[in-house]
Amino acid sequence: MKTFGCCLLALILLLTGALLTSCKEEEELSFETTEDATEEIPADKYAEYGFETIDLEQRSYCILTLAGYNSKHHFVVDDIDGTTLNEAAFSRTQYVNEVYNCNLTFWEGNPDLLINDCIMGGTHDFDLVYPHPTSSIVKMMTSNYFANLLECDTLRLDEKWWNQSHIDTYSVNNKLFLAVSDYSITGQGITGILYNKKLYKDAGFNENLYQIVKDGNWTMERLHTMVKQFGGDTNGDTVIDEKDTFGLAFQGGYAAACMYAMDQYIFDYSGEEIKLAVEQESISRIAQKLYSLLWESDQRVYIENCVNAGWPTSNLWKIYSENRALFMTFDVGGMFPMLSNLPEKPGYLPLPKFDDAQKDYNVFCASGFFAIPNCAEDIEKSGLVLDALSYLSYVDMRPAFFERILGGRMSDHPEDYEMLNFLHSKKVYDLGYTMDEGGYVRDMLKKIVVDGRSVNTSSYWRMNSTFMNTIVTKLKAFP
Repeated sequence: MKTFGCCLLALILLLTGALLTSCKEEEELSFETTEDATEEIPADKYAEYGFETIDLEQRSYCILTLAGYNSKHHFVVDDIDGTTLNEAAFSRTQYVNEVYNCNLTFWEGNPDLLINDCIMGGTHDFDLVYPHPTSSIVKMMTSNYFANLLECDTLRLDEKWWNQSHIDTYSVNNKLFLAVSDYSITGQGITGILYNKKLYKDAGFNENLYQIVKDGNWTMERLHTMVKQFGGDTNGDTVIDEKDTFGLAFQGGYAAACMYAMDQYIFDYSGEEIKLAVEQESISRIAQKLYSLLWESDQRVYIENCVNAGWPTSNLWKIYSENRALFMTFDVGGMFPMLSNLPEKPGYLPLPKFDDAQKDYNVFCASGFFAIPNCAEDIEKSGLVLDALSYLSYVDMRPAFFERILGGRMSDHPEDYEMLNFLHSKKVYDLGYTMDEGGYVRDMLKKIVVDGRSVNTSSYWRMNSTFMNTIVTKLKAFP
């Protein structure tokens, strides 16, 4: 086996002083229990993992991702470009290559088509896959494309480098086809709220928003009240448009994230059998809250629908970056490079709760999934590689991302960093979102409230209730 001493030494010098972080269960709302715990790094900081002496005989292990995802999320890095995440990812790749005597590679393409071709042709081209979180995912999960991760003995799924909330909610009938680990920490998009700290202060608001969150009082009503007090026809042309100033810049596609923030899930996991959790009465209450915020705020809300790729050229981003929006909904987990370049760093907040009675904040996440394709040559060895990458990411990539990126380039005050940690610690997942291929539930609020400017859930329910129930039918079709 080749020596990896030089790579290991470089890695230790690179990341000396990085914080080891851990996710903890929180009984009470407190920033002190987020993912920012400091631990002393032992002389051999990988000792706790106990890497086994396994020789994979220089075999290539190919990770299949969508186009552009590898460079964006640093899954496999072949060269150092001097950036923090790149160097951490490079060292991680080299360590796995050396310790297991293998060669990590990647391929970008359509997972649905490529894995199907491998299965039909009996080839073993791919060992790990990072699929799109919604596109073709139901087909792949119900057509035997993916291995059952619960049966892969080399995956240590109960360890802290795997997201336990996701494992709990995506395990059905002793089957788990997708899992989230720190290997995809930079790809775990979470919707939160940015707020312009200077505008907030200049407008005369004096309440500490972070303390409001800590006290459990950050609600839709609280946000609505503030939004109505800011912005309007600031250029004096008597028309409210993208040239004016707003209390809230709202991405219409994030209506589903607001649904989860207000404690409404698509699946109910409370009983022995998973079932639909959506009911017309509860959705109607949530629709009214969202409608009031968006359409009863005296034109203080600017709404635009855009996908993540369209953010840089959107009016939403233009309005906020030009200091013309007090608040803006944003993917603070996946779109962090844009935030890093803002001259004035924003404050960060979760999407608000329904009301004070709601127990906790829910920061919805629907991405970051890895799977092992059934066409892999050896599923156990694929699991061995994936778990090692996940562990090393927990030790090295997570601190680089949280401390250097979130704590450095995305924030200018310790409280901002604490809030970003808090948002990540409150991530929740729902298998129903992934299984809702037609978007009958996840797009409900967008279609009714955002696009339709209505709270008429009854008509929508009458036309789509049958399709909603197909989500459970597809779930029962798991191979």
